[in-house]
Amino acid sequence: MKKVLVIAGPTASGKSDMALEVCKRCNGEIVSADSMQVYRGMDIGTAKPKKDDMMSVSHHMIDICDPSEDYSVAQYCISAKMAINDILYREKLPVVTGGTGLYIDSLVLGITYRKEQEDKRGMYEEYLEINGKEALYGLLKKRDEAAAASTHMNNTKRVIRYLEILEKYDGPLSEYKKEALSKEPGYDYRIIILDPDREYLYDRVNTRVDMMLHEGLVDEVKELLHDKDIRDSNAMQAIGYKEVIGYLNGNMTYDEMEELIKKNTRNYAKRQVTWFRRYKNATCIKITDKTEKSIILDAVMNAII
Repeated sequence: MKKVLVIAGPTASGKSDMALEVCKRCNGEIVSADSMQVYRGMDIGTAKPKKDDMMSVSHHMIDICDPSEDYSVAQYCISAKMAINDILYREKLPVVTGGTGLYIDSLVLGITYRKEQEDKRGMYEEYLEINGKEALYGLLKKRDEAAAASTHMNNTKRVIRYLEILEKYDGPLSEYKKEALSKEPGYDYRIIILDPDREYLYDRVNTRVDMMLHEGLVDEVKELLHDKDIRDSNAMQAIGYKEVIGYLNGNMTYDEMEELIKKNTRNYAKRQVTWFRRYKNATCIKITDKTEKSIILDAVMNAII
């Protein structure tokens, strides 16, 4: 099996920079695993790679659909595998990098989200609209209490995904994931997890939010909202965008918006850390504010030899 490098970890952990360095050394190309970078026009708030970086190293799975579209995990998995196969065919190294756990699961663990699930998804979305998120969460809790405990009631997209899986699987979600982990993957995945010290990570998150706001995140959201089809889209529920919309609607002050983005991003990063620690065969690289970039790069390079 041909090697595919995966560099995962929480937001602001330095994944993109590390992926770029590896690609330059190993004749590689990047396959993004970020559920928000697929959307055109959402550049600042999703921390998309800069134009110079995208010109120096080929990137895939970025800017492939409009924010008004609902892009699914199943669509991602199909397109990402096509990109990986193409990169391998040209005898280059695919470097999958991102922090969207469901996207990486779909590739590495072989967890599939079939077309026939679409009707069930529509059913649960309608149930949510009529009965509310608490009732929807109650369905999951009744079916699999441990699965419900692993996510938050407000994360309705994930609640629906779990319910979809459990429609097709008789046992608990934990057993389903164990079976997925035991499957032989189609590629030789070499998985690197960047695991920064929490204080260091939170400092980086806060700095990144400051930079996004300085670069014009508010204006980016204003521009996107000119399209009426985007206003109620799932894309506008992304961290950074939903808070700015609340500010623009007069629901909070600028300072409150800034602090809320930082808080929600820190909480998201914490959940990402927990998610990626499930990968038992991964190489986990601990990072502090004193860890030199060269040491991280050497550890990554050793993992793909």
